[in-house]
Parts: sequence; C-alpha cells; structure tokens
Amino acid sequence: MNNLNRYNFYLQSISDIIALFIAYSFAFWWKFMSPFRTGIFQTGAYVSLLPGFVICYFIVILLSGKRVSRGFRFRAELIAVTKCVVAVIIITIFYLFMSRTVILYSREFLIVFGLVFWFLMLFFRVVLKTRIMSFLRQGKNAEQVVVIGKREVVSKELNRIEDGNDWRFRVSGIIFTDVDMQGERVGEISVIANASNMMEILKEGSIDSVVMVYERIDDDARKQVKDFHDMGKAVYIDLDRAIVVTGAGKSIDKIGAASMICLQPVARIAYRRLFFKRFTDILLSILLMPLLLIFMLISAILLNIESPGPLMLSRIRVGNGGRRFEQLRFRIMRMDAKERLKKGKNPMTVWGRFLSFSHFDRLPLILNVLVADMSFVGPHAPRLPRFIEYGAERRKNLRMRPGILGHWSFELDEEKIITEEREYIEHWSMFSDFSVFLEFIFRYITGRLVRGFDPDQAEEEIWLIDQYYEEKQPFEYDRSAYTEKATFKISTYGFFKRMTDIVLSLVAIIILSPLFLILMILIMGSDGGSPIYAHRRIGKNGKKINIYKFRSMRKDAGDLEKLLNPEQLEQYNREFKIEKDPRVTGIGNFLRRTSLDELPQLFNILGGSLSIVGPRPIVEDETEKYGKEIAKLLFVKPGLTGYWQAYARNNASYETGERQAMEMYYVNHRGIKLDVKIFFKTIVAVFRQEGVEL
Repeated sequence: MNNLNRYNFYLQSISDIIALFIAYSFAFWWKFMSPFRTGIFQTGAYVSLLPGFVICYFIVILLSGKRVSRGFRFRAELIAVTKCVVAVIIITIFYLFMSRTVILYSREFLIVFGLVFWFLMLFFRVVLKTRIMSFLRQGKNAEQVVVIGKREVVSKELNRIEDGNDWRFRVSGIIFTDVDMQGERVGEISVIANASNMMEILKEGSIDSVVMVYERIDDDARKQVKDFHDMGKAVYIDLDRAIVVTGAGKSIDKIGAASMICLQPVARIAYRRLFFKRFTDILLSILLMPLLLIFMLISAILLNIESPGPLMLSRIRVGNGGRRFEQLRFRIMRMDAKERLKKGKNPMTVWGRFLSFSHFDRLPLILNVLVADMSFVGPHAPRLPRFIEYGAERRKNLRMRPGILGHWSFELDEEKIITEEREYIEHWSMFSDFSVFLEFIFRYITGRLVRGFDPDQAEEEIWLIDQYYEEKQPFEYDRSAYTEKATFKISTYGFFKRMTDIVLSLVAIIILSPLFLILMILIMGSDGGSPIYAHRRIGKNGKKINIYKFRSMRKDAGDLEKLLNPEQLEQYNREFKIEKDPRVTGIGNFLRRTSLDELPQLFNILGGSLSIVGPRPIVEDETEKYGKEIAKLLFVKPGLTGYWQAYARNNASYETGERQAMEMYYVNHRGIKLDVKIFFKTIVAVFRQEGVEL
C-alpha cells in the first residue's frame, strides 16, 4: 500500500466508524426511547453489540485488502458501501447465531442500524472525497511544491504530478529552466522564477519541496539537490530517472500519479506521528483557552486604563518550510513608547512589565497553535531578516512546525541549538515534547531561562505601534463643508438607535451562532481558505474601519488580471463590482443571493463601527463619487442595510448617479420611522432576492 492509499484508508476508516457510532445510537434510540419502542428486550445486551459491530467492520475492510478508490465515482462508492454494510450485518448475525445469543436481539434493531449505517457511510464518504480532501489540499498541512524542468517536460508531467486526488501536496509554482516566463501562468499555476534567479527565489520563498522533472540527472542536477537541501527543501525526482545523491532520508512515494524518489534534507517524521502531535496541540490549546480568555480580559482592562490601544500586536514570523505567519502577543509597550524613550522614561506599561517578566505576553501564541501556524514544542520561529541569514543546517531544522517552547529556549549557542533541534526532529516522540516542557518548567521556576526580554522585541513593538497609528489615520476631507446643530430630537434618536443596535445585534449573534459555524465549515471546505475576511472602509467622520464578511470569492480573488477579462476589469474600475463575477465560489453565490455573507457585520454593529440602518460603508476611492457632499455622507454612521440597499440594491449604480441620490436621501430624512421602514423592506428584498447581482 503506497503512502497516499494508506492515509486515505485511515481517513475513510475514521469516517466509517463515526457513521457506525451514529447509526448504532440512532437504532438504540429507535428501539428503546422513541415513540416506536417495544420495550420487551434488555438494553444491556444491546450495549455489548457496539464493539461487536466495530470488530466486524474491521474484519470486513481487512479482508477486502484495505484498498481505497482514487478519486470519487458515486456508483463505485455505492457498490463498495453496500457490500461493506451487508458483510458487517451478515458476519454479526453469524456470530450471534453461533454464540446462541441471536434470540436476545431484535430484527428491527438490525434493520434500522443497517439502513442508517449504509446511508451515513455513503454520505460521509461522499463528503470526505469531494469536500474534506479538497479542504486538506488547500490547508496549511499540505506540502507546497515547486516543479522545475524544461517547459516541454514540465507541461507533460504536470497533469500527473498535480493529481487532484492527492490531498497531501499542492503545486505552488513552476520554474522553467529553458525559457524565461517569470510572472506568467500555466493554467492556475504561476511561473515564480527562471533558471538564473530560482535559487534566490526558493531560498526566501515559503516552499516545502522541489520536484525535479529533468530529462537526465547529471552533476549539475546533483549539485542543485544539495543546494535545495541546504535551503531546507525536500527534493522529489521521477523514479524512472536514476540518481545517486546523499541525504538524511530517502523513500519512494507518489505525488499525484507520478512515482517519485523523495530525498529529505533531514530525517522525516511519519505522517501518523505528526497527526498525533497535531492532535495533542489542538487538545492542549482548547484546555488552555480559558486561561487565555482570563488574561485577555485582565489585559484589556489594565492596558486600557494605563495606555489605551490594541490588546495584541501581530508580528511576521517564518515557520515550517519558510511559511510566513502572523505571531500574536499581548502588547507590553505604552502607545507613546517612542516619546517616552526620547525622554529617558520606561516605555513599558506596568502590566506589560509583568507580562514580559512572567512570559505571559506569549500566551496568545495558543491561537497560533490552534490554527496550525505553530506547535507547543518545536524549532524557533525567526523574524524574516534573521531567517534570510540562516545557514544551511539551521534552515533544515525548519522542516518542522516551530514551537512556543524548544531547545532554543535554553541555549544561546548557535551550534548547540542546531544539534539539539536536529536530535529532537530526527528522534521525535511524545516523551521528547514532555521532557522539553518539564525542563522549561524547571528553568522557569529557578529563573534559568536564557531567553528573557529581547531589546529587539521592544524596537519591533514600537514599530508596530507606529504602523497601527498610520493605519488608523482618518480619511482626509473638508469637515467644515457640513455641520449639523445637535438638538434634543437628534440626541434622543442617536441614543435610541445605539441601544437598538446593541440589543438586536447581540440577540442575533447568540441565535445565529450555529448558522455561523455551519457557514464557516462550508466556506473552508470549498477551497480551504479563511471563512471571514475584513475589508477596509471609511466610517463616520472619516474613521477607517474593518468591515467583516463571509468570504464569497476565491482565495486568489485579488489577482484581477488573471481572473477577469478586459471588459470586466473596466467595469470593476468604474463600479467597484462586476456582473456575473467569475471570482465568486459556489457557496459564495448562495451567500450573496441570500445576503448571508453580511452576517459577520453583526459584530461591527455590536462594536459600534456600524449601525443596523445607515448608508452603506464605502471604500476610499468611492468618496470621489459624492463630490462636495462627502462631508455630509460621512457625518452619519454607515449601516448593515440602508435606503439604497433595501429599495434598489445593485439596480442603482454610481454611473447613473442613482446610488448617490438614494444614499443622500437617507442622510437628509433619517429618523426612527424611516429606519423601521428600511429594516422591514430589507427583509422582504432579501427573501425575494431583489436586485441580486453576482
């Protein structure tokens, strides 16, 4: 059994066992707790039947040879599931008959179990092979590979290598060695470099492995293999091409339908062991989440009292295979840290000094572990400039996900760190992680941690604060162009509207939380990308705000020249939207038609950057469409829905001037009566899908 077939077998077995447990639970409920229960059988005998079903299932799949079909064909899957369920029921009945216990069990129970098991097994396998495997292929755990070779050879081999059924690998780029096509695309894949600059590009890029599809392997190719290993990249070479290259690990595997020899720069940890390590990381992250939430609450209060500003700041770090990610930490510096340093004062907050001394400023790294950027124990995650300076041996250690803790926590000597990290990677076990954790606790208690407060961290955080202020600079416009005298009526309306926003958004978030979870899973399952994205808009008084939405477009939607034709590009530049947008995904189409993509804006409403009803928030380029009236428009808080949204939606455009007129009508006539009218009109428009444009 090759590696892919083995891992597919593991995944399929897990989904089948889940289906079996659910089917058994339903049959048990049907027999003893539903309105159709008979109540003439002992429940104790049925409890012992569950492990019997599990044993029978594994007997069946072991006898069938543990083969898992490549790809998905419904008819073949239907036949395989039917055979499996029938075999499980027959073996179970045979065992009960031979043990003379068949009289204890109801035929009705076995029939209900068999039917539900058959349906759920088929359903879960369909979801596994059409959705989950696609999600895994787009996720952070998929190995990102670059294919290198002559154009003719690469074009011929690419279909075999990029087999959509192999969820372990994702082709992230192509390099042609005979022609310079850097910046162009072959299908959906970018040509990221040429023969002259590929070593420089790959050294700094977030690539795990290189697939060499050369016509022959000569001395130059062998030298390239060594250079790739020095970068910490694994190398795959077609099995049909002989090669003798030294390496820490050599194995035979497949990428898609292509048989390959894999040459690793360091010994590789088996996928099943990495799965167990990942499972442990997730479990510990969930268990530590209450502690993080407590510190978030305390930090939010104390930091806001002493120096109001962001609770956490994110830093760019380099992880497994050179991947960049945003590492989260509590803010420990005052927002005026730069000015205080100039005056010779301490730039840190009182609470920040405690967080730094106790190392609790690193507690938000739990979130990085949860989203698979980091592990609890692993190599050090360097800053990007430091990563670029890394030597070959240190780069090789980044073949593993970086850790919150590691041998680097106890050493300053570069050679010792490399040696101990390499020993950890090549001989990893749960005991290795446990021993590092115990050593950290011992050194923490005795004050022997060598990684204390880093002066570079202070400089980096001050720079991040400067960036925060720069991003928060409000949109510049002539505020004197419009002023409005505050009256009792206007103040009462504003207070009532804010209270309504808080109550309705909070209730909606609580009630709709299951729907949020379902939609997030569906969006991630479509292409593996983040389910929610933030879009920068201009809010009240020109304040820049982030508007949250469920992602309805492809992950690479920003690559306009690739995805749009010239006519669509022209329309986008003119209207900031496109008719029949090709970037919209299948689930995104549904979200847009039902306006469910707007649901995350309930958090904007709760936070106060949006209201339920108001002009729609605009991007900076759209401010030009309103001319001198922009001051009047930005005097009012934008809304989740508004007069334009409810009565015209996409039927009124900027080009005709209708949209501007409708938004300004609301600004001039806003009030409780109009807000209520717009709110209910929006509900009707959503159900009728009026003005929907995709």
